[in-house]
Amino acid sequence: MKQKPKELSPNLPNNLMLAWCDNGLADGKFTEGIVYTLISSGLPINNAMRVQGNQIGRQRQNAMEHWINNTKNDWLLWVDSDIHLTPEILYKLWSNADSVKRPVISGVYFISKENEKPMMAPYPAVFNWVTGDDYAIAYLHPLPEGDKLI
Repeated sequence: MKQKPKELSPNLPNNLMLAWCDNGLADGKFTEGIVYTLISSGLPINNAMRVQGNQIGRQRQNAMEHWINNTKNDWLLWVDSDIHLTPEILYKLWSNADSVKRPVISGVYFISKENEKPMMAPYPAVFNWVTGDDYAIAYLHPLPEGDKLI
């Protein structure tokens, strides 16, 4: 790890489970990256799981149920087969975890509101509830300054 924060939360996870989701056709480079990250991160990763399938929601649900019902890990991190995970990124996520203040940590994913257009604008997949409408959400855009969304 290149940089460690000066003060880490006392509520950091003590052991981690890493689950990765793919459609069964994950590139060997992805798997190599996961293995390298596990070995070189220096973090307390003591469990790993691959979830295969073609419906990402179902894969994530299976990973969550396995984590809840079959492990005693403090933290579950899942990644998809199109995510590049390095030890530095993993450490940054882990060092910002807090079981009380921030029990869920994620990188920011980007999506487009305009499908199939030549110049699609990327929007962060971070949303706010729309006041007065229980079913509506609005993009949080632009993102706040800095590297944390809390």
